[in-house]
Amino acid sequence: MTRSMRRQFFSFAAMASCFLQFTAVVALAGGGPENVLVVINKNDPSSILIANHYIALRQIPASNVMYLDDVPDSVVTDYKTFRNKILEPIIKHINDDKLASQIDCVIYSTGFPTAVNVPEHTQAIQTRVKAEGGPEVNDMLKVLRGPAAITAMTYYALQVLADQEVYLTLEANHYYRRDAKDLLTRPFVGEQNEKYLQAVKDIDVGVASGAITTLEAMSKENPGQVAVNYQLARAYAVNNDSKLASDWLMRAIKTGWVYRAETAKDKAFAKVKDDPLFQGLASRIPDVPFEFAPTMGFSSRFSWGPNGGVNGSPSQGVNYLLCTMLGTTTEFGNSEEEIISYLSRLVNADGTQPTGTFVFTL
Repeated sequence: MTRSMRRQFFSFAAMASCFLQFTAVVALAGGGPENVLVVINKNDPSSILIANHYIALRQIPASNVMYLDDVPDSVVTDYKTFRNKILEPIIKHINDDKLASQIDCVIYSTGFPTAVNVPEHTQAIQTRVKAEGGPEVNDMLKVLRGPAAITAMTYYALQVLADQEVYLTLEANHYYRRDAKDLLTRPFVGEQNEKYLQAVKDIDVGVASGAITTLEAMSKENPGQVAVNYQLARAYAVNNDSKLASDWLMRAIKTGWVYRAETAKDKAFAKVKDDPLFQGLASRIPDVPFEFAPTMGFSSRFSWGPNGGVNGSPSQGVNYLLCTMLGTTTEFGNSEEEIISYLSRLVNADGTQPTGTFVFTL
């Protein structure tokens, strides 16, 4: 069984509130009223009531509010119904109203299904797992079952609309902060990544000129890709060009490179490490352990590469939509009063960074 297949499982993690500040090492990014789309079930009085309270609390502009008709009235719906009656109308609304450049998060009010049955897609993934085989196959088959959350299905909107079961695998979420070692080994997919890895090999053996040509072309197409910027810093250092090595290291820092100790022990920088310009810059890199990819502010416009970096082409990355629900008033949900109460308390909690334990439930 391959590494990627062993790691496949449903990604049912709940999406955090779209007004939380994403506290990042390299940047602080947050959402505002203009970055969300509130979706209301127009035939559900509770959905309208709760959404109106939220809209007033968060000062959501009218242009960022959408009313949906003919919403399924069950807690669990099927894939085609969700896609045709909920997701497709939402994406059409965003595009028709020219909101694509600003919407990062879809917020469902109450009155919507909370889960989606996707048996065809789970079966397709199960078949792949069985074909791969391996000692963990039985454990994997236990995980690859059950419905998917409506929030997760909205997060993976592009894959869902394309009828691609890949959204059921862990590898589907490129925005997820994965191992730091993937940061420099998997910025791209397919032939593009093979070219990148060959350039890295050339740098490692001290042959940098060809690597520079390859990587600079990649940088023009993907200026936000931290791996390319860092490798260009290494390449110019191998060529003993401290000025350009410093320039590209600065770009790497701006796009997420936060590993001072990793830079200090990198043999590629041996020729320039004592240069005052390079030395001063390297000493200012945040000293984060080389364990996880750096946190990055979210944007639905970004094409997230396999390493969690930002690529310039949709063919080399995936776009996502953050998603959350204001609550549910079904049998095992909350009352209107309870939901409105906690939505009001959340406003007062903004920016307070309280301590405590946060629990995800599946």
